[in-house]
Amino acid sequence: MRGEGRRLSWSDIPQAGKVQLIRVVRQRLREKVLEARMMRELLGVDDLTINGKTVWKQKPPSKFYARNRRG
Repeated sequence: MRGEGRRLSWSDIPQAGKVQLIRVVRQRLREKVLEARMMRELLGVDDLTINGKTVWKQKPPSKFYARNRRG
């Protein structure tokens, strides 16, 4: 499992290993930021269609919700 095993301190890692580790962490961070931006944009969409197929459709509010919301 991830995270198991011997732990190393930063000073024990060779310079080349540090550079590689930083590159991997940066790439993963970029991917997470892009994913978060995409999800934020998708939350504002009523319907999501990919290749002509609806993959997600926002449900309209229930009658109970709409009735109670007015007053």
